[in-house]
Amino acid sequence: MKTITNLLTPAFCLLLNIAIAQPKSFELSNPNAIVLNDQALATLTGGYWRVFEDATENKGHTLSSPMNVSLCYYPNGKFFYNGSFGCWKVIDDKYIEHTFDDKADQDKLNFGGIFSLTELSSTSLRLTKLLTTTHDMKRTMQAKSSTVLTKSRQLSNGLPYMYDGKLDQETVDSLSMMSAEELFNAGFTLSGNSIHIFSTDSIYVIRLKAK
Repeated sequence: MKTITNLLTPAFCLLLNIAIAQPKSFELSNPNAIVLNDQALATLTGGYWRVFEDATENKGHTLSSPMNVSLCYYPNGKFFYNGSFGCWKVIDDKYIEHTFDDKADQDKLNFGGIFSLTELSSTSLRLTKLLTTTHDMKRTMQAKSSTVLTKSRQLSNGLPYMYDGKLDQETVDSLSMMSAEELFNAGFTLSGNSIHIFSTDSIYVIRLKAK
């Protein structure tokens, strides 16, 4: 028994060392992840972001979907995503783990867990989630800076805009005079040359007058 134990001990130690050397998770092994130093975190938490594209790449093939939802990272460790709040923290100086206050929101909103930042500037943000150990499948969410935080939950593509209230004629006229860029920044998605709003009392189709 002693001889067997002596033979197994080196092998066991080798396996233990290999296990320790392995990454905690394949999600924490993105070679393109940006180091989240103080400057990067200041940029990340410096304002609102508007996610405009969600893309999944699988072995060279990419499927992308347009989006229009608000995202915000607060310096106090809270985040906001499409009507819900949660907590975020940095892991290994390169990755952000998102945990919703209501854990059911992760599935409802198809967001959460570990992402790396693979692009970050004052105007642009790209979040990347590795989906396989071989890195041949990943999800990327592209966002741009925004001056408006849409507090109510919206459909992922922003169409129609869900509004909990009533619109007066002055607001309708004001929206019709906004440019496509201004409308998108405010959370509205164009359908042709108009925006659709579902309110508590009606459905509005507002045609743009601005060129």
